Amino acid sequence: MTQEKKFSFVFSKVSKPSGPLRHEKSKEKEDVQYIDCLDSKTIVFKKSEDEGEKVTDLIIPLNKSVCDKPQTKEKEDIQRKENSTVIGDSLNKNSLEETAVREILEDVKTFTEAVENSNTLTLQIQKSRHGIGESKESTLDDYESIPVVDYGMAMLKGMGWNPGKGIGKKGRIVTANMPQPRPRGMGLGADKVDSSCAPSTLAQDEGEELKVIKGASVQVISGSHKGQYGQIEGFNEDSGRVIVRLSLHSSSVTVNENAFKLVTKEEYTKNSRVLNVSKYQEYTQKTDENLEVVRQNMHHAEKRHHKSQSPKNHPRQRLK
Repeated sequence: MTQEKKFSFVFSKVSKPSGPLRHEKSKEKEDVQYIDCLDSKTIVFKKSEDEGEKVTDLIIPLNKSVCDKPQTKEKEDIQRKENSTVIGDSLNKNSLEETAVREILEDVKTFTEAVENSNTLTLQIQKSRHGIGESKESTLDDYESIPVVDYGMAMLKGMGWNPGKGIGKKGRIVTANMPQPRPRGMGLGADKVDSSCAPSTLAQDEGEELKVIKGASVQVISGSHKGQYGQIEGFNEDSGRVIVRLSLHSSSVTVNENAFKLVTKEEYTKNSRVLNVSKYQEYTQKTDENLEVVRQNMHHAEKRHHKSQSPKNHPRQRLK
């Protein structure tokens, strides 16, 4: 009987889905340290080449002002004219004839070269108006050698600025007013709330940690619902507002994220049903002050009564 032939399929290469192009990872340099010598208890390493190339203080010098360059050009022209007048007076007629012949020969030579090279197009580069020499063009290696963080500081140092010193003739040190980002959803005419009332900060009062979460007790500190208490029901991250359910009216309102402060459960249960919390607090404060005054008056009256009942104030009783 003939044996049946068996076939098998093997995939030698699996095609992977093409993804976005990735930059090849730059090979990290291995930090190799070479031992210089061995002391009794210490090992002395050699300094690497990279350590010697590190720049401690980088300064990019400022080019001279362009306004000064025409003045230098005019000075050079005046000096050249003065030199030419001095040389012209000293020359005789023979030297003048020789220079004229030399100039004629140079013109003929340039004309013949132009006729021979008429098939090729040439462009003459005009010299700079101020006679400024061409500066060396920077390369990518020059830019990579300077760290981006120190680039702006190096330019300022090249302009004459030093850290710790003022700018200008008087050298006054002016503190910069850094712009502060405004909260989302707050208009241009609205005033920012004090940072001490900001709800983003966590507070701990009597062992209770306060966080901005759903169900947290809050008090509105600005706006038309100022002074009212409520609980957080939700968040609107796009507009930066919080949905708060007020305890008095049982209605939900949207409040800016900086227009409320977190309160403890004890404070919420105590003041959540009060119509006007500010007036209620003023009233309780005044009543407490009046009670304190009454207590002090009663205490002084008792002292005077005890002094009047003492035997020192009754001489007849002492004689008996």
